[in-house]
Amino acid sequence: MSLGESDQVRCSWEIETERDIALGYLVMATKELEKRGLVQAEKGPSVEEVSLVVGTKVISELEDDELRLLAQTAFARAKYADYLKTILEQDRVILLHDHRLFENY
Repeated sequence: MSLGESDQVRCSWEIETERDIALGYLVMATKELEKRGLVQAEKGPSVEEVSLVVGTKVISELEDDELRLLAQTAFARAKYADYLKTILEQDRVILLHDHRLFENY
């Protein structure tokens, strides 16, 4: 069974949504890390603060180690989702180490 063109668009859209969710968690986790003085991030555009739930806690209730793990996981998930989206939008496989997600890292 092969994917039709409309299936590829749907799958690409679903992955883009997952990437955006991960980016939202990454932004909120980074803001909380900054508040606690655990990281110094570059000043970017102002982002409305929202309370995101992680398990049974909101981000502000996480311990420092939990917060760092959340930020790392959200970063990896967003970057990998972007890689998968790129593959779905092209008719060839791009090796992970050749994908743009590793530019600047």
